Amino acid sequence: MSKRQITILAPKTAVMRDIISQLEKAGYHCDLLEELPEPLTVPGDLPPALFLIDSSLLIHEDTVFETELPVILLTGGESRNIRTKGILQAISKPVTIEKLLPLISHILRKRKILITDDTPSFREMVAAEFNLDSYELIFAENGLTGYQAARQHHPDLITMDIEMPVMDGYKACEMIRHDPSTEDIPIIFVTTLGNEEDIDRGFRAGAIEYFVKPFQPGRLGKFVHNLFVKMESRRTVPIAILDHRKTSRKITEFAFQKHGFQTSPFSSLNKLIEQFKQGYEPELLLFNMDDPDTSFETSLKELKLLRPHLPVLTLTDENRKARIIHALKAGAVDYVLAPFVEEELIARSETHIRLHKYIRQLSNANQRLRELSVTDPLTGLFNRGYLNRMLKAEIKKLSRREEWLSCIMIDIDHFKQINDTYGHITGDFVLTELANIMRELSRDSDIVTRYGGEEFVLLLPQTDPDGAFILAEKIRTNVEKKKFKTGDVAITVTISCGIHGIRNFLEGRNLIQYADEALYQAKETGRNRTVCHETS
Repeated sequence: MSKRQITILAPKTAVMRDIISQLEKAGYHCDLLEELPEPLTVPGDLPPALFLIDSSLLIHEDTVFETELPVILLTGGESRNIRTKGILQAISKPVTIEKLLPLISHILRKRKILITDDTPSFREMVAAEFNLDSYELIFAENGLTGYQAARQHHPDLITMDIEMPVMDGYKACEMIRHDPSTEDIPIIFVTTLGNEEDIDRGFRAGAIEYFVKPFQPGRLGKFVHNLFVKMESRRTVPIAILDHRKTSRKITEFAFQKHGFQTSPFSSLNKLIEQFKQGYEPELLLFNMDDPDTSFETSLKELKLLRPHLPVLTLTDENRKARIIHALKAGAVDYVLAPFVEEELIARSETHIRLHKYIRQLSNANQRLRELSVTDPLTGLFNRGYLNRMLKAEIKKLSRREEWLSCIMIDIDHFKQINDTYGHITGDFVLTELANIMRELSRDSDIVTRYGGEEFVLLLPQTDPDGAFILAEKIRTNVEKKKFKTGDVAITVTISCGIHGIRNFLEGRNLIQYADEALYQAKETGRNRTVCHETS
């Protein structure tokens, strides 16, 4: 593996080329692939240090990438997800080098491991678990020097023996936990003491895991690798903590931070609501429901108005079933009793964060299906089925009040000749560019649709035929002046337009028919013109 090699799976845009240039100036070597291979594999003999993947290239809703290497996913609102065995972080587009470079540097840095043990052979045994290409090892011979080394070097993780001279591991762990400069460092006890009382005391002192020596080779190293993967992947998972009690808030915040989550503590409901209104979107809210000055049910109702799908986990000192059931009925998804067991808090939180993610993905997928059912896949305009539904609705409005409803029908002149001469890819390009022009020039209230083939229909509520004529001419002249350039091809395109308008709902059934007749007249009289239907 090359620590400076990055494989990028993204479209070759000007922005991406600039990012690659900046990364290479920073000393990284980049390989750009514009298509994801199937199955998802990496070319070359030497694997990269990191993958940078644009989610727009993911074909499936959920893509499995069989790698333990870090992945940064560039997201832009697409309902696409990727699963890996390694570190996975997502950042939203637009991506800048200022946002990307620190993240890459952070992910690829060597993790510092502080090994604290008074026996040289055991220090060597623990050190053998870690690859020196990925880890920087620091050693301490007793609890006191271990605590001092933690303050000096601020390692990413500490392994700690218990029975040591000068200061034992329990005391050192407690000192590290109570020091603001070291309190967030994960500690793993690695010791010969293996009875239940010792293990329980180790967890109460603040350790996140407990290994009994001698252990199976590779087991500790694998655990630490997986721990860093989880912690790094959680760095972008925001959790809100709403707790009126400072000490309780601090304990909860520390528990989440120790496991790598990004936390935002709030002492009052108003402060959290203010952040919600400014766009703050946590993945989970931990809500202490024991505030005597606040109604939990009323507060939750206010929060749900702003974030209806946010999972809320309640924290309470009172183990009263009726109160807990009341909270669950009010909208909480789960509860944790205080003082909580840290592993239970994290396990419950992760479960609901996962469910929240799946619900969001399902919601996005359903929204996408709704969009696909009413849109043309090539141009992104509404399709004929949607036009028919909206036409009925707009005509029905005319039965309640008399106002204009106009229709423009547009056809690309000599479109078959464009396809025959330049190919269907160029023809599709012309269709999408015309769609973009119509979108830009029409109002939000106008219904712009692809009627079929090279024909388009614009339905214009509260617009008379004169207004429709002005819009049609704007579209026509813009198309006429534009050079449609794709690859080495640059062509001129013209369109013909037919217009009809009605004010009476009884005339509704003829609206599109008469616009089509006007379009036919425009074609017959020389093309590249706009004709209004003349009613007798």
